[in-house]
Amino acid sequence: MPQVYSWLIGAFPRKILPTDIDGEVEICGQFLRFEFKHENALRDGRIPKGQLMALKALIQTRVFTVLLIGNNDRGETACFEAWYNNGNKSPLKDANRQDIYDFCERWSAWAEAQRRLNNQFSTHGGMGGPRVTSE
Repeated sequence: MPQVYSWLIGAFPRKILPTDIDGEVEICGQFLRFEFKHENALRDGRIPKGQLMALKALIQTRVFTVLLIGNNDRGETACFEAWYNNGNKSPLKDANRQDIYDFCERWSAWAEAQRRLNNQFSTHGGMGGPRVTSE
């Protein structure tokens, strides 16, 4: 248990404690959440149950993509897996930092395109998906 949150024991039901956020980017109302783990935890599917539930709940909002990045013992990027906001998952892939950079570039271009799509379907240019109004 992270010591930083131990003073919150009992404040939430079912022994729930806060999880840390390793990284997050927002572009045009879409979010990319970074979660770093040891590569063995990713390869063996050993994400803590509570954290797994929280990450899956983020995906269900349809505005979060989760990028799980596995680092080796030297702290180098070794693998990654993406959980997309439409519920799809990429297979776990061997990777290096350039692969993560490339993924982030592609995700950024996609997120930027969401602004154009949202503006096309919205009479007020809002975010969060197509809106059609009748006046």
